[in-house]
Amino acid sequence: MSLSLLPRLGFDRPSRAPSRPSQPESFRPQVENLEDRLVLASPGSVALPLAVQSLTQVGDQLQAVISLAGQTAGQVLMDVGAQLAPGQDASILNLHIEDIHLNLLGLHVDTSPICLDVTAHGGEGLLGDLLSGLGNGLNLGDTLDLGGILDKLGNDATAFLGGVDSLLDQVFSQPLDVTGLLGGHQGGDACNILNLELGPIDLNLLGLEVALTNCDDPQAPITVDVTAQQGEGLLGDLLCGLTGGLNVGGNTGGLLGRIDDLIGRIDDLIGGLDQVPGLTDRLEGIIDQLGNIDSQHDLEKVLNRIDKVIDSVGDANKLDKALDQLEKTLDQLTGGSNSNSNGNSNHGNGK
Repeated sequence: MSLSLLPRLGFDRPSRAPSRPSQPESFRPQVENLEDRLVLASPGSVALPLAVQSLTQVGDQLQAVISLAGQTAGQVLMDVGAQLAPGQDASILNLHIEDIHLNLLGLHVDTSPICLDVTAHGGEGLLGDLLSGLGNGLNLGDTLDLGGILDKLGNDATAFLGGVDSLLDQVFSQPLDVTGLLGGHQGGDACNILNLELGPIDLNLLGLEVALTNCDDPQAPITVDVTAQQGEGLLGDLLCGLTGGLNVGGNTGGLLGRIDDLIGRIDDLIGGLDQVPGLTDRLEGIIDQLGNIDSQHDLEKVLNRIDKVIDSVGDANKLDKALDQLEKTLDQLTGGSNSNSNGNSNHGNGK
């Protein structure tokens, strides 16, 4: 899809390219956990299925392992500090989360650094009680680092980490405003899928006052860029193909739903990779043809066939036949021939 389409969709042309490590770490997903996927919060906003899987101390920082759609997708470090709030009736916990870079089968999520200033009063839940107690013995301007916080909490340190874990889950589940949608290829094999923003914003989470800002510029929103990378996995290949073909018109909410469906339905096929000889090559051919689907009506036909394929996982014969039907449907809709199909429905098992 051309960038010139974005003004007609009501979005600004995305101007930033997300930074990421030169060799991003990739994780193989567990198929049984893929039910929790991209969730539409409202037209023009989405809530990404991000969550903290674990939170541990690494030196003077906290390290969080982050999941995307229930799958481990990366990790991030954060600086932690605490100080006495003005008025000496509360403590302020400062979290500085470094840029997040996630990768799930070629689907990338990259954020700007995220800063949280959490003001806690006693009686506002477990984390509030723990944080408010940190102010005892501190003077205004005094700051505790992570080691000082955990030392002062003593036996309550584990409960504190659990509270921070829950707080971060609440932050990551916030609806994000969509500012760019399917912005085309960024250069090389990278494709822009979604540009999202949040804040700066003040939230009340778990009874705590949370100021959420972009660490690089407290007056600017936090940015979240969702991109796909060809050659890194099924999701990257599939979504890059989608950016080049689908004609979304003005139905942006429908397109976001389609992205959700594709992430869930195609990824579930991983459970059947060993059931049919040559299945990986056939999926690559299917992904290549998806880039030629240019309407949501046609895409719905394809998704219905994909549902049949997924329903057949566990029975090699049924899976082979379902793949034949999917390939034939793609041939009919695109007017082409699937490079991995011979038109005789005899893939893999000779039937």
